[in-house]
Amino acid sequence: MNNLSRWGRLRAFARWFPIILVLVIVLGVVRPPGVLVVMPPPQVVRSTNPKVGVHTRLTDEVEAWKIQRTLSMVREMGASWIVEYFPWAYIEPSPGRYDWSHADLVVAHARNQGLTIIARLGLAPAGARRTRRQVRRRIPIWMRRTIEILPASWVLL
Repeated sequence: MNNLSRWGRLRAFARWFPIILVLVIVLGVVRPPGVLVVMPPPQVVRSTNPKVGVHTRLTDEVEAWKIQRTLSMVREMGASWIVEYFPWAYIEPSPGRYDWSHADLVVAHARNQGLTIIARLGLAPAGARRTRRQVRRRIPIWMRRTIEILPASWVLL
């Protein structure tokens, strides 16, 4: 009797398995649309002590609404500036090819919140990571080149 019930369960599983497999694949592939992020009117930081700032880590944040919410909370707490990390290897993934899209997104949201950004550059790309001495020599060159090609929307102090 026990063997029969096992075979019955196995046959039932075999019948339902293709349907379950298709459902898992469809649910894994079909994703809801992303959250629409609309830039609110420009904000102003109101603070009694503008010396306060926040180190943010939005480098790996892919959802624009989370960037917007994070920077909104920074402004709401009264901080007037942020320190944001901009990895060189993300901005210049291959020599001479630049992708400022994510950095521009962070800058646009920070400026919209009335925040000043202190950009922290780091993470040299693989081609620049030879020896410490070579990397130290190349970082000033990269910074000089970066300033030359910075997007117009970025303001240097």
